[in-house]
Amino acid sequence: MDDRRTKAVYAATKQMCDELGVKYAAFDDEYRMEFTSVGEDLHIPVSIRLSPENRVLVMLCECPFSVPERGRDDVALAASMVNFSLADGSFDFDRLRGRLRFRVTSGYYDSLLGKEALYRMLAYALVITDEYNDKLFDVALGRLTVSRFAELFGNGRR
Repeated sequence: MDDRRTKAVYAATKQMCDELGVKYAAFDDEYRMEFTSVGEDLHIPVSIRLSPENRVLVMLCECPFSVPERGRDDVALAASMVNFSLADGSFDFDRLRGRLRFRVTSGYYDSLLGKEALYRMLAYALVITDEYNDKLFDVALGRLTVSRFAELFGNGRR
């Protein structure tokens, strides 16, 4: 497979991170990068992966906590409320492991993604993760009920 597009988008991603002063681990043979961003209150692990087969870039922002078993149904419901209101991206919840992450993707099949588009994707992913991770953490711990979450955040709307 000709992966010139993947190599170009991966190079642009690394260049964007370099220009932002982001210290990252690069796994060039896998077209993957990992780093940690500091949000307002929590550190956010970030992973950027490119798929040469599908020509898709995936940015994943992990919520830096595990959801206890007793809070998993509530977090799944609250995350779905947020997802319903988002124009782009979504929270993914692994109910078995109690892991929550925000995912945003962009295809580059017929065009390349430049640094500006990549920067906007990253900024958006970090803002959404930072905005909701503490609220979803409160739901996970039972400090915030799903009903109250819906009231406070307009059923997940920003």
